[in-house]
Amino acid sequence: MSEKYVVARPYARAIFEVAQANDGPNWSALLKGLTMIVTNAQVIALANHPKYGPLAVAKLINAVLGECPTEVQTLIELLAKNNRLLFLPEIFELYQQFKARAEQMVYIQVVSAQPLEAAFQTRLTKALSQRFNAEITLSCDCDPTLLGGAVIQAGDQVIDGSVRKKLAQLSEALSI
Repeated sequence: MSEKYVVARPYARAIFEVAQANDGPNWSALLKGLTMIVTNAQVIALANHPKYGPLAVAKLINAVLGECPTEVQTLIELLAKNNRLLFLPEIFELYQQFKARAEQMVYIQVVSAQPLEAAFQTRLTKALSQRFNAEITLSCDCDPTLLGGAVIQAGDQVIDGSVRKKLAQLSEALSI
C-alpha cells in the first residue's frame, strides 16, 4: 500500500502547488471525480487491456469531461503516458492531505475492534490535535477481526495497536 503513495506523492504535491499558485479549477472536486471514473471496474479492465491501455482511458476521460481546463487535460495525459492513471485514488487522498495541512487540518481514520465511546473519541481527538498541532477530523470505523485495540491512520502514518498485529508478531517470534 505504501508503494502506491510513494508513486502518487509527487503528482499530488505538484497538483497542490499548481492549485496554490493560481486560481484555477476546483482540484478537490476534479480529483474526486477522476477517482470515481478510474475505480470503475470497466475502466480498470480497459486500462489493463493490452490492446487499449491507459492512453485509451485518457481519451475516454477527456471525452467524458468534455470542455475542461488545459491543466486537467495535461494531468490526465501525463498520468496515462506514465501508466499512473490507476493511482488517482492515492493522488486524490494525498492532495487532500496537503490541502488539509495547509489549512491546519488533519484527517485521521481510526479502526477499532469495538465502537469507540464519544468521551474516548473526544479525548483521542484532543490528544491527536496536540500531537499534530492541527485541528483534527476523526473518522471511526469498526473491524471485529482486529480482536482488540485499534489502528490509527493519519495520511501515510499508521499506528497499529491491534491485538491481531501483536498476535502476528508473537507468532513470528515463536516460529524463529
